[in-house]
Amino acid sequence: MSAKNYILSIILISAGLIVILLNCGNMIFEEIISFKGIGAAILMFTLLEIVSVWLTDMKSKKITPRKSINLLMGIKTGKIFLTLLFVTVYALMIKVELQRFLMVFLAIYLIYLFSNTIYLTRREKQQKANHTNL
Repeated sequence: MSAKNYILSIILISAGLIVILLNCGNMIFEEIISFKGIGAAILMFTLLEIVSVWLTDMKSKKITPRKSINLLMGIKTGKIFLTLLFVTVYALMIKVELQRFLMVFLAIYLIYLFSNTIYLTRREKQQKANHTNL
C-alpha cells in the first residue's frame, strides 16, 4: 500500500466516523461539548496519521533501516503522548460525560491503530520484497 493510498483511506475512515458521529452522536452523548470533543479527536487522529505517514515515507528513503525504526518509534511515542494530552485536557477542563467520551475515544483510537498497523505491515512486506529482488 502506497502512502498516498493510505492517506486516502485515512480520510475515508475519518469521513465515515464523522458520518456515524453525526447520525448516532445524539444517542451516545447528551451534551454537545462531548460531541465536539469526539469530532476534535477524529480530526486530531487524521492529522497525526497523515503527518506520521508523510514523515515516515519522506525520511525512510534517505536513512538506514535502523534509523527508520527509531523514527517510527519516535513518531509512535509522539502520537501516544499527544493522545494522552488530549484526554487529560478534556478530563481536566470539560469533565462532561467523561466515561462515555473515553469509551468512544478508545474505540476511535483502536480504529486508527488497526489501520496504521495494516499500513505498516504491508509497507514492510513491500520493502522486503524490493530488497530480495535487488
